[in-house]
Amino acid sequence: VSAWNASPPSVQPCCSLMSATIREACFEDAAGIAKARLAAWRANTSGLTGQPATKAVTDEEQTKHFEAYLRGTQRFFVVADQPGVGVVGFASYGPSHTKRNFGELMQLFIHPDWQRYGLGSRLVHAALEKMRGKAFCQEGIHIWATQGNPGNRVYDKAGLQLSGAQKFLKPGLSDTEVLVVEYIVPGFSLDSGGGSSSSSSSSSSCPTPSSASRPWPAKLGRLLQKHPRWATLLACSMAGLTLSSWRLSHGHSSVPPLAPDSVQGGDDEKPFDESSNIGVKVEVDADSLGFPAAQCLDGSKPVYYLRRGRGTGRKSWLLFFQGGGWCSHAPKVPLKFSKSLIEDCDERAQTRRGSTRWDPDTMNFNLKRLFSADPERNIMFHNWNIAFLRYCDGSSFASPAGQANLEAILHHLRSNAGMYVAEEVVVSGCSAGGLAAALNVDRIREVFPAGTKVAGLFDSGVFLHWARDDQEDLQASPGPNIWPLSESLRPAFKGHEARAPRACRDAHEEHGDTWKCFFMEYLLPHISTPSFILQSRYDTSNIRIADVDDPVQRELRWFGEAVDRRLSWAMSMTEGQHGLFLDSCFHHCMSWGDLQADGPGGPTQPEVFAAWWNLHVADQRVGYRPSSRWDHVYMSSDPDCTGDDCHLPLVSPCFSENCCPELDTHLSFWKRHFSDPSLSYRVET
Repeated sequence: VSAWNASPPSVQPCCSLMSATIREACFEDAAGIAKARLAAWRANTSGLTGQPATKAVTDEEQTKHFEAYLRGTQRFFVVADQPGVGVVGFASYGPSHTKRNFGELMQLFIHPDWQRYGLGSRLVHAALEKMRGKAFCQEGIHIWATQGNPGNRVYDKAGLQLSGAQKFLKPGLSDTEVLVVEYIVPGFSLDSGGGSSSSSSSSSSCPTPSSASRPWPAKLGRLLQKHPRWATLLACSMAGLTLSSWRLSHGHSSVPPLAPDSVQGGDDEKPFDESSNIGVKVEVDADSLGFPAAQCLDGSKPVYYLRRGRGTGRKSWLLFFQGGGWCSHAPKVPLKFSKSLIEDCDERAQTRRGSTRWDPDTMNFNLKRLFSADPERNIMFHNWNIAFLRYCDGSSFASPAGQANLEAILHHLRSNAGMYVAEEVVVSGCSAGGLAAALNVDRIREVFPAGTKVAGLFDSGVFLHWARDDQEDLQASPGPNIWPLSESLRPAFKGHEARAPRACRDAHEEHGDTWKCFFMEYLLPHISTPSFILQSRYDTSNIRIADVDDPVQRELRWFGEAVDRRLSWAMSMTEGQHGLFLDSCFHHCMSWGDLQADGPGGPTQPEVFAAWWNLHVADQRVGYRPSSRWDHVYMSSDPDCTGDDCHLPLVSPCFSENCCPELDTHLSFWKRHFSDPSLSYRVET
């Protein structure tokens, strides 16, 4: 390995190909792998991205990066080991990040001094051979490769085929997104032999530098050094023969069965009860999964809580993003809000809002109605798998750390928790978690096959941008009784280096206002996954002061009209793609099952969402568009009132248990978390 610092290798090209050993990587190979990757990246990448070839990454940092991989169990490596030199190239593989039941060749790097000698083909072959029989390769193997990269010819030579799929991806050592295309292994099926390789070109031994030896007899080696063309012809013939053998051996193998019941959900007959409605803490070792940037504000690990599904819900998943406001790194931002809204990131890091260090081993899921195990109160999700994603990055999972947290959790859920067999998925969240769900629902949908039903369910995630320039909203200020959240959210997201979905960024990039994508009113039209919004016109998280005095009532009504108008505009841009349940109660989240549409006896929020899900999401392929909006109405308090006139639309805030159950609970929550203690308020119920 120390020979890397010497002059370029003096070994002739003919001998280079034949003398290198392809073998499984050992922990001690991390430094050699890091050097090969950095050297190849610096030499080849700038021409593909049009940008500087690499971030300021040191060999030591990359070595630690690969040590974490090699300690883990989710990514595997084969290396090209050149006698007297060490690792000169490598390929890594593992469970696909984007396709269920697929294996993925994730990296292929050859040191520039050893390129064009056939090592890439040998490494590709060895990696494909090692994936033979792996449980995560039930349906095939694929590769994402940079479009236009001359090195892609190694995949063409190996017989891989372009699938036609493509996407934008930001490589790990670059700040620039590149277009990548998908290659697949044609006609792939699993071999029942458990993944062992029979090829003589790949070894599982891990020799020390002193014990490395040439795999060819000394006389043949000297002969090939004298006649380079013989070496090239011999090597190409052997590579073609072994690849042909691999293709034949993978063409007629049986596919192993799906995961056992312990993964899929267990006993079909056993119902949930309150005592079993418990989420179990899962701490994700993100480094070992290949996501070293994943961390909370204090550096602790990402965490989720998992409740297993049962019966008909064992292949259904509810992914719920926890909420809890935001934090700011910008010292010049006036942090005049309640800490439940925006706080300093350094302070937040010392609390559970910025750390998972103090997380208990279990969580009582009975405390959240969306997680209820009672089929009468929670008709859809009572028996689903539920993953509660802990929020600890302060940016609605939009910062680099927050996005890495999400990727690590998704990878762990698919590889370790059985989510790869999901048939239906709902991505949800409340408050800052509702915004996180909206920002990431399209990304999460990419993880699953096209046949998986996926939808969003965003609760109380609307926080208005007040400095609009359209003619409908004449006020640039929300008024003294409404929190002006947008003036501090914009610099807070900027300080996090937060990134919004590409479709929304593209729509706003021309005018330099991609920050708009962090506000639901601008983001919703660019969400392609069918999504349902639960929202109060008078969401308490936006309210500084509530009073029965007429001026305050007028301001609250104006605020409610702005919420209604902007959501209606966003919905109109999606041609019925999304659904909306809009109410006029004074609450923030916490209303699942309480409110009814279309008057007393009308459908509740769980019933409305279930109807929308079944009619819209399940049947969207036939082009059917069900109702997309439901409004909360209430019955007049006049006992003598009869007829339709008693069912009044809630176009002003309701401070009555008659129209908004559990009002006292919501008022108490508002006073503790969102009201401005420096202002007086008076609410009568």
